[in-house]
Amino acid sequence: MPPKTTAGEAYPFCMVMTKAVLDGRARELIDLAKLDFIRRGAPALTARPRRSFPAPG
Repeated sequence: MPPKTTAGEAYPFCMVMTKAVLDGRARELIDLAKLDFIRRGAPALTARPRRSFPAPG
């Protein structure tokens, strides 16, 4: 991974993602992002405890 990403490098990636969403393949992108997230060893997003708020009154 390069230390910096330029707009010129990000543009093609954004175009592919936009075309995939418009083509109805958003679920595939979400699955791919989840798989990548898990492979990197990051904790699952759903594993975070929910924040409880005091009851009004």
